[in-house]
Amino acid sequence: MPSPFVSVIIPTWNGSAFIAETLQSVLAQTFSDLEILVVDDGSTDNTTAIVQSFPSPVRLIRQKNAGTAAARNTGLSEARGQWIAFLDHDDLWVPTKLQQQLAAAASSPCALYGGVQFFDGATGRVTCNHMPPAGIDFHQLLGFEIVALQSLFCPAQSARDLGFDATLKGTDDWDFCIRLALQLPFIRIPQTLIRVRIHDAQAGRQRESMFSNCRRALAKNAGAHPSSCTQCAAARRRARSRINAAYYEHLREEIVAGLRSVNPLRTARASLKALTRTPDQLAATFARKTRRLLGMSPTLREA
Repeated sequence: MPSPFVSVIIPTWNGSAFIAETLQSVLAQTFSDLEILVVDDGSTDNTTAIVQSFPSPVRLIRQKNAGTAAARNTGLSEARGQWIAFLDHDDLWVPTKLQQQLAAAASSPCALYGGVQFFDGATGRVTCNHMPPAGIDFHQLLGFEIVALQSLFCPAQSARDLGFDATLKGTDDWDFCIRLALQLPFIRIPQTLIRVRIHDAQAGRQRESMFSNCRRALAKNAGAHPSSCTQCAAARRRARSRINAAYYEHLREEIVAGLRSVNPLRTARASLKALTRTPDQLAATFARKTRRLLGMSPTLREA
């Protein structure tokens, strides 16, 4: 049997509500020399039966529950293609995604990525569009400029050599992209390539875990360049600020919810976390409110 040119890796866990639509979006690709590896990470619903109802090139691989990163690694070990593309079980590709990336692939090894459209899983309404910057590099990725793994397209051997860090829950994709950028140039396709479904069951909404694992991923990659690298130092500061800002928004929501529900323990817990974990964001909020109270103009950062 000839090897496919592209291997698509889709990890899934209890994805029965989404997996069929996701697979259909891959089968609808205008490029068809591919295999689709669905790695079932110990599902307890009928995900397996749904995947098995799809003919070749869909192939089901089952494993005991070990997490998304481990499932991606299993997919990499089974992949036979020259190129690797990743997709989550609840997201969708636009029909020309692979064709556009193959057409843009340079003669030398590279990684390709593109734009993202977010939509409400319940209503289908588009909530926003995001186009990452062109020519993104290691320092930008280290600084928490995110490339959606669902849009990434890279040489299979490079992906296998790196693998995914299964100890980083929910941030293994960011870590993978940072390390990949040390090896390969990143090329942007200036088009929307993927549609990301927003719903309550997403791992990315587990914000306590995401905060701690983002900090771990940053610390892991902080020493990739010599300590004298000023770009790395700036990237680390930028990443810490962005990570803290995202987590602080969660804490603000918790504080407000605690006040509204007259739950002093919830309010106090979130306030203490804001004070000890995101003091930079707390100070910025205090400064902003003070300036407004005094009728002073906002700073450039606040404007």
